[in-house]
Amino acid sequence: MKKREQSKNLAQMLILAFCFVVCFATTAAIADDFGIESATPIKIADPINPQPGMVCKFYDLRRDDIQKCLKDRRQLEAFPILVSRVDKGNEFACGFTDKEIARNVMSWEGYLKCKRAGAYVFTIFGPHDHEYSFEVNGITGLSYVIRQNSVTVNLKVGWNKVVLTAVKWCNNDSDVYKIIYLPQGSLSDPRPLTPAMLFHEQKPEEDW
Repeated sequence: MKKREQSKNLAQMLILAFCFVVCFATTAAIADDFGIESATPIKIADPINPQPGMVCKFYDLRRDDIQKCLKDRRQLEAFPILVSRVDKGNEFACGFTDKEIARNVMSWEGYLKCKRAGAYVFTIFGPHDHEYSFEVNGITGLSYVIRQNSVTVNLKVGWNKVVLTAVKWCNNDSDVYKIIYLPQGSLSDPRPLTPAMLFHEQKPEEDW
C-alpha cells in the first residue's frame, strides 16, 4: 500500500512538473513577442545556375505610378520591363543600357555569396537627385532615401539576395551608385560591392 501511495505521489509530481514547464514556455513565448504574431519571413530560393553579374532592369513610369513604387518596390512587378541586361560593371551605372530608351526607374538584382554569417553594415552613395531603396533577402533596409545612407543587415552563410532600386527625376545617364560594406564592428577597411562581384540566376530561354 505504501509503495502504491509513493507511486501515485510520484506520478502527480511528474504531471505537475510537466504542466509547469508547458505553462512557463507558453508564458515566455507570449512575453517575448508581446502576443503579436510575426509575419512569415520571405523565403529566397538559392540560385540553381549562378552566373557572374547582376540583372539590371529598366522601367519608364508615370509620376503617379512612381509614387506607388516608392511605397512598395514590389509594385514594379506590375509594369513592363523596357530592357534587362546582365551588368558586370564596377559601379551601378544609370546609363547601363541603350541610350535611346527613356527610363526613370532602375533595379539591380543579384546574389552575394557570404562565407561568414553575421551583421554587416552597407553604405550606399547615391546621386543627389535620386531616390533609392536597398533590400537584402526580401527585407527592406533602406526605403527610398537620397544621397549617402547606411544600414545594418544580417547575412547568412551562402547566397544572399541583394536588390538596389533607384528612381531618377532627371535624365542624366552619367549618374552612378557606389556601395561599400563590412562586418559590423570590424576595424578593417570596407570592401566595395559591385555588379561584377555578384551573381544572377541564369535561366534557359526558349527561342523567340
